[in-house]
Amino acid sequence: MKRIVLLSDIHLTIDTPKARLDNLVETQFKKLEYVYEWAEKNEAIICQGGDYVDKPRSWYLLPLLTRFLMRWHKRVETYMVKGQHDTYYYSETSGPATVIGALNEADFLTILGPKPIVMDFEGQKISLYGASFGETVPTPGRYHAGNLLLTHKEISDQALFEGHRYYSPKGFLKRHQNYGVILAADIHRKFSIKLKSSQKDRMRYLVNTGPMLRASATTYNFQHKPGFYVWEPYHKLTWHEIPHEPADDILTRAHIEAQEDRDKLMAEFTLKLKSKNTEDPGCKTGTGNYRRDLDNFVTEHSVSKEIAGHIYGALAEIDANDL
Repeated sequence: MKRIVLLSDIHLTIDTPKARLDNLVETQFKKLEYVYEWAEKNEAIICQGGDYVDKPRSWYLLPLLTRFLMRWHKRVETYMVKGQHDTYYYSETSGPATVIGALNEADFLTILGPKPIVMDFEGQKISLYGASFGETVPTPGRYHAGNLLLTHKEISDQALFEGHRYYSPKGFLKRHQNYGVILAADIHRKFSIKLKSSQKDRMRYLVNTGPMLRASATTYNFQHKPGFYVWEPYHKLTWHEIPHEPADDILTRAHIEAQEDRDKLMAEFTLKLKSKNTEDPGCKTGTGNYRRDLDNFVTEHSVSKEIAGHIYGALAEIDANDL
């Protein structure tokens, strides 16, 4: 049975983030290789929800990705929509002069839009629709179980920060009721929801696979297991995990903890200086006194050279009159 691989944010990059202990550039292509190998073995196409790359004009990434897709594009078809990371200043006119634009021009992948791409899956009709970042979601003329939408919108199962405005998965699925399956991206969290169609006795789905790459040392990423959904049209939707290392082996919070230490030391110094100025009415708050007290603080507390460098570097950004 032919299948469709549903994959949300990928964020291919040429740089290894501070949070990673391994070589992320190598790791990301191993993961992507696994996805394409699985798709080929299982007669699947790949549908990706946007943010295929992390930077729209990552020209050092382009040759690596070109070599990868040169091997795969005739064996596995790739359909996608563009996320904000795939576009340059969110401009359509700059589209061809981006990594994704170049790959699209080379026919290595296909960008979906409001006009569906219709294909036959063993006698069953499948219609692929797309809504890239900032685009309006197209509305099919009627409900069909084979209508699949790829969209890059803020659809989330929970608020990620105070004041966060987002679409709920259930509300989005109800609003766009003519789709059998919706693949969401943009929010880096895995979730899925299903509702029974009001028109036929079939289940409708909205899914987000979460990130393929755990680039930052967040609480969520320490728990997340990369993978993709597999849709067997008119049959079922299942989850497939991508082989990966345990989060504790490849993610580190050391850089975050170091930054927290620097922030704490700066706060302590600021509070101490404020207190000193309050206790001594004759003490001036000019830059000269500020630098003198900073020197004393660094010496007194045996502040490391690295942290002291960050504190001194921030000196120019602090208005001593506000202390």
